[in-house]
Amino acid sequence: MGAVTAILFAAKNHKIVDKLVLDSPFKSLEDVVRRAINRETSLPQPLVSLLLYFLKKEIETRLALPLFAEDYMAHFKRIPRTVGVLLICSDNDSIVPK
Repeated sequence: MGAVTAILFAAKNHKIVDKLVLDSPFKSLEDVVRRAINRETSLPQPLVSLLLYFLKKEIETRLALPLFAEDYMAHFKRIPRTVGVLLICSDNDSIVPK
């Protein structure tokens, strides 16, 4: 989540940020977790959805943060175009696709 943390910080503090280097940023934490579950297990999709529901609820309750509800792309769009951004991704990334 380093790239997303940098995006959130830059969106709030763009006056002190002039460059970002983002390694495999993602738009939706739910999509990342779903891909990880699908890659590591052979659970049927209804069970994956149920598992994801309980994971989201538990994580957000413990952290008191709406991590899964956040639209990280909306935060990215609030960063001024004057901030230089380098996006790094891999063709072989199975969790965060290009």
